[in-house]
Amino acid sequence: RKGDTVKEGEILAKLDDEMIKDEISDLELELKNAKDRHEYALKKHHFTYVGIDLKIKIAEEEYLKTTGSKLDQLFFDQKLLSIESEKEQANYGLMEEENNLNNIRAQYEDKKTLLDKVEITAPYDCLVVSSSKSEGEVATRDAKILEIIGLDSMVVRVDIPEIDRTKVKEDMSVNMSFDAYPDKVITGKIYEIAKISKTTKAGTFFEAFIEFVDLKDIDISNIYGLNVDVEIITEGKENVLVVPNDFIYKENGEEFVYRITGENNIEKIIVETGISDLNYTEILSGLKEGDIVAIVNR
Repeated sequence: RKGDTVKEGEILAKLDDEMIKDEISDLELELKNAKDRHEYALKKHHFTYVGIDLKIKIAEEEYLKTTGSKLDQLFFDQKLLSIESEKEQANYGLMEEENNLNNIRAQYEDKKTLLDKVEITAPYDCLVVSSSKSEGEVATRDAKILEIIGLDSMVVRVDIPEIDRTKVKEDMSVNMSFDAYPDKVITGKIYEIAKISKTTKAGTFFEAFIEFVDLKDIDISNIYGLNVDVEIITEGKENVLVVPNDFIYKENGEEFVYRITGENNIEKIIVETGISDLNYTEILSGLKEGDIVAIVNR
């Protein structure tokens, strides 16, 4: 069923084999009759050739008894043509029975092979993403009844805004969260970024694909096809001083904060910033750990 996870070698679907068995039974009878007809055609072909050899010998003996005139030569050639036509008919009849036998034998072997495949097993650990048939419904030959995806081949597709394209590289680490697992952070890695951008009403983007690194304790069927929140780690540092982005101001090419120096007192402090994300910015100089900053309406 759609949404099921299946282990390698487990049964995905089983076909009703009664119809196949009936067809095999009918083909067995057809095959027997075809073999009998072919055997008869072989014998007929053999005796036809024996008769042809005799007819050629008689025609040659009769021709030798003639004067060898042009008329005698013409009659002799006509007899040989008639004999050759008889030979071709014998060859054609045998070939027709051989083709018929081979065709029925191929159908028989095909059905026998199909009977061995009534159980469709998973070629690898997979997720059933679609199922077009239910128990009791008829499936025609070559019809697609199941669609699966390997658990190891599932990826997340994201659109990277053009303004961020130079910041994002392949092999960068990614943190992901799904509504189905609100308290679980799933790690991944960017393995491919499109070389050509695409433009939509929302802007210009580069398509990127993320592979999962850790799916421990995650039921893959609960997240397939869902939206995901993605955090791409473009750069990281540990044990650094950071300030919320909203507390940093810019003016005349300088960045500064307002530091609280005492009760109801603040001062403007020029700061040097480092890396940042959507929420925080690294402070390289201007502040020290323990300083308190404020938001000031100017």
